[in-house]
Amino acid sequence: MKEGQVLLDRVRDRARLQAQKQGLEIQIDRLKPPVADPPPSQQIPEFNDYGCRNFNNEIEEEANWLGPALLVSEEAAMYIVKQRMNESTAAQWYGCTTSVIRFRLNMTGAFKRARH
Repeated sequence: MKEGQVLLDRVRDRARLQAQKQGLEIQIDRLKPPVADPPPSQQIPEFNDYGCRNFNNEIEEEANWLGPALLVSEEAAMYIVKQRMNESTAAQWYGCTTSVIRFRLNMTGAFKRARH
């Protein structure tokens, strides 16, 4: 095979991979839910009459659930149990607190699932 042919093949491969990447990025963008501002009736003023910050309790509860789930996935919880990793080691490994590890191990049922 000639040197020019090798370079041409590489250029074609790069173009093909670039097209695949763009196609995947488009597919990912289609999967993302549209982000819209809540209707004015659901918007909460940033501060109340006393100067304290208001918050949406529903959003706060979702954040309390979602945060640990993003830090320690279900698969990670199963891995921790299967590897017999202690909570402090797992917390260091996943960059969170031992209480987050414990919460995720309990919520995913990792101990019970690992026994079966």
